[in-house]
Amino acid sequence: MNPFVTYLIQTVIAVSIFYLIYWLLLKKETFFRFNRYYFLVTAVIALIIPILDIGNISFLAESEPVKTISTGYVSMQNSVLPDAVVIPIETNGKPGFLEFLGIGYLIGVAYLLMRLLFQSILLFLKIRQDKIIRMFGSQIVLDKKVRSAFSFFSWIFLNPTQIEEPNLSDIILHEKEHIRQKHSYDLFFIELLCAFQWINPFAWLLRKSIKETHEYLADNAVLIHGTPVDDYQKLLLSQALGIGYPALITPFNYSLNKNRMIMMKKLKSPGTRKWRSLLLLPVILFLGLAFSNPFSNNRTESLPVQNDSQSILDSIVIADNTQKPILYILDGNEVSINQLKSISPDLISSVEVLKGESAVKVYGVKASNGVIVMTSKEISNDSNLQKYEITGKILDAPNGEPIPAANIVILNENIGTTTDDQGNFKLELPNESAQIAISMLGFEEVTREVKSGDDMEIRLNKLAIGSLAVPIEKFTSPYLQKYEVTGKVILAGSDEPIPGVSIVISNTPTGTVSDMQGNFKLQLPEETVQVVFSFVGLGTVKREVKDGDKLVIKLKKAVATLNLDSPEVIHVKEVEKEEPVADEKSSTEIFYVVEDMPHFPGGKAKLSEYISSNIKYPKNARKSKIEGTVPVNFTVDTKGYIKNVFVAKGKGINPELDKEAIRVISTMPKWEPGAQRGKKVPVDLSVPVKFSL
Repeated sequence: MNPFVTYLIQTVIAVSIFYLIYWLLLKKETFFRFNRYYFLVTAVIALIIPILDIGNISFLAESEPVKTISTGYVSMQNSVLPDAVVIPIETNGKPGFLEFLGIGYLIGVAYLLMRLLFQSILLFLKIRQDKIIRMFGSQIVLDKKVRSAFSFFSWIFLNPTQIEEPNLSDIILHEKEHIRQKHSYDLFFIELLCAFQWINPFAWLLRKSIKETHEYLADNAVLIHGTPVDDYQKLLLSQALGIGYPALITPFNYSLNKNRMIMMKKLKSPGTRKWRSLLLLPVILFLGLAFSNPFSNNRTESLPVQNDSQSILDSIVIADNTQKPILYILDGNEVSINQLKSISPDLISSVEVLKGESAVKVYGVKASNGVIVMTSKEISNDSNLQKYEITGKILDAPNGEPIPAANIVILNENIGTTTDDQGNFKLELPNESAQIAISMLGFEEVTREVKSGDDMEIRLNKLAIGSLAVPIEKFTSPYLQKYEVTGKVILAGSDEPIPGVSIVISNTPTGTVSDMQGNFKLQLPEETVQVVFSFVGLGTVKREVKDGDKLVIKLKKAVATLNLDSPEVIHVKEVEKEEPVADEKSSTEIFYVVEDMPHFPGGKAKLSEYISSNIKYPKNARKSKIEGTVPVNFTVDTKGYIKNVFVAKGKGINPELDKEAIRVISTMPKWEPGAQRGKKVPVDLSVPVKFSL
């Protein structure tokens, strides 16, 4: 059903229920002022309660806004945005019965709005054209066509012949009370309500009752002033009914009936009866729970399981060409309809459906028509998502033995990996082809052009000093004088030993590597030199050393920084932070450079689009014209969730900007997690969030 039609029906029901409560409990009471506010407040509540979504309040809503079905393929029919995602129905081109009803409703609304506008203009024209005098502290508009006095905002309309009437002061007092209590504003609001709810008889009853209540209030003010009830009633009866009046005014003799006369003499109702209105609270709660926001599709519905389809797309309702397309996400990547046609339901392990604001918040404006998020049973083997990858083995050229801890880096990318104990490696490429460099201390560096799918064997020749080939495990200086340093390389923060660290004397090929306990021994060509300590994924350290030193070198973890201006580049930098508290459920090692780096759904371009569409520039920072880039660090865990979000020490530019950057990164959707040797691992990353006015 159209959202506006649903909203209209819900407001009609609410207005009707609230009026029935008045009619049953309050109509015969003398709480005139209370009743007036009851009408106005309940009318406003009736208009807003359908869009409040009380059912989504935290303590009433389900803990998970999206249902996940993990028992195979899920049928989507009649579940994804039924108002926006539809199967087009062939028609003969002629409007049907419902279309005629809609046209009739709109004609009625247009007529009533035009009438209200015309009457308002007419009254203001009379104020400009007719004679205005000042009496009893009020502005009196004299109009010969007026048969019974009435007020309109701050003006009182009278027939010139009424100026000489002996009871004029009572008439003026009555109308001044309308002006003082601003009854014209009530009438204007009620007329607008009736224009849009003209099909609702209770709206018109509400209009009549609020006008009567206005008269009761004005009558009460006159009687309190000292006018005898009998004299005042005779004055009302003496006023001729006259011709019809604009809807925006209530003439002096409006609703001149038995009930109005009775109310003047009725004893004041006990104040305790006002407690009856507390019945409104459960009624409002009931309506809020019964009505769902027709303009928001954040909730998902239960989805029946269906496994008899040939393609996952067979039972998905496809948007009409006139609608925005649904966004399809498979294993964290956006996929097309054509790709879905080739995927069997048996390959799908779970499906999530996001609608409305929740979808837009996660995937941006392109998800405004809904998102279907699917997870395959074997993400790593999904042939429908293109991945570029190479594998290989690094060997010692002379003897064919595997070389562990060799570095394999994509040139100009700073993306890389290292070989395992058997010399094997696997590396994901940013494109179908790339140039890689293979290096290891004591061996000649090799560069190679590779393409996706290559499985290679690369042999490294040992590096020669002069004419001698020097094995790294017995790497010694050719100098006669023996200078030597020893030490240990550990990981900063945990003090764990780091094996395989390259330790090289600056500007020379002389060096060694740390053993499995992180220990090393290095001969120096002279008493004092500069030594470089480096390891993939850790920050490089340069240190001045001298003969006899016993060193403890701490290498700091580095974080891969995604360069959103140049999406193909990833920089690896050291980061200063307090170590996060370990998860009680897991002590998994966090990686910094892995074979398969984590991916944002849709790639870096989509990540940049997500950040720019979700960032909210803080008001104070905007006012102070503060700009800059906030580097935000975070961890992508083994399931792709974002954790440990922070701004590195000394890297923030403004507390408000830092806080907003952290908020945006914290609310990112699930990533495709990183992998090391085929196993999902947590990976630390950094993303620059740019604020620019």
